[in-house]
Amino acid sequence: MNTLKKQEALIYLVAWAVVLAVIPLSMGFSALSGTGGGFSLQDLKATALQILPFLVLFFAHNYSLAPLLARKQWVLYLVLTSVLFGRFVFYCIRAGGRPSDMEPWRPGEPGPEGPPPGGRHFFSPEWLKILLGLLVILVNLGVKSFFVARRRGQEIAALQARSRARKSEPQPSAEVPDTLLLKVSHKTIQVRIKDIRYIESMSEYMKVYFKNEADPLVVLYSLKRVMEQLPAGEFMRIHRSYIVALSCLSEASASEVLLDNGTRLPVGEVYRPAFREYLNSRA
Repeated sequence: MNTLKKQEALIYLVAWAVVLAVIPLSMGFSALSGTGGGFSLQDLKATALQILPFLVLFFAHNYSLAPLLARKQWVLYLVLTSVLFGRFVFYCIRAGGRPSDMEPWRPGEPGPEGPPPGGRHFFSPEWLKILLGLLVILVNLGVKSFFVARRRGQEIAALQARSRARKSEPQPSAEVPDTLLLKVSHKTIQVRIKDIRYIESMSEYMKVYFKNEADPLVVLYSLKRVMEQLPAGEFMRIHRSYIVALSCLSEASASEVLLDNGTRLPVGEVYRPAFREYLNSRA
């Protein structure tokens, strides 16, 4: 496990340790069981049943659903998260009755049978559980986003370091038509177009994958700009995030391509008509 994953796991461990320690103490074991006899096995069981749904919600979201966002599967994430949270809400409602049937306590007003024990509340316990469940998901997304950004930053820094360590290329020359001039850190290098297999966009950066090298070259450039410099008959943009060398296509359909190194790339809906026309011209 790398350092960032350890840090992320440590944050979750500390957070849940605090929750598991504070909730029983703040609610009181006797309050959960309805008795005044102090600690008991029944109190412990009641507390565990209060916390268990939140643990299930967190682990299911963190390890099964949140990774979908890293793969940009937004629709699938939203559908499955809605189903998971819906089940959580259903459990909370079934365990304590419909929240709409429970009138909130208002300051200065007695309850149906006098003031509520332990003070007045603005929300029923079921509404509080639902709000806390939503908070669990939002906090989990925030932590995930933070560490994904840090991992991406480390990846870019590592790839740029490897790029700087590449062997010195010939001095840039605009007179050579089969090369690209790309800026790596504070240096401009010359890349032979025929060595490129495909290019992937990473926001303001892009990765250039070569036919004879395992590591991509990370440069501060946009796909739109580089596409204007590539030979139209040799390269094609198939997705908002990908440009491929047509000579490297092993298999292709209207929705996906397989490159000669086994890499599969999607074909975006916007680019499918032009790509389908290209495939028909080859048939």
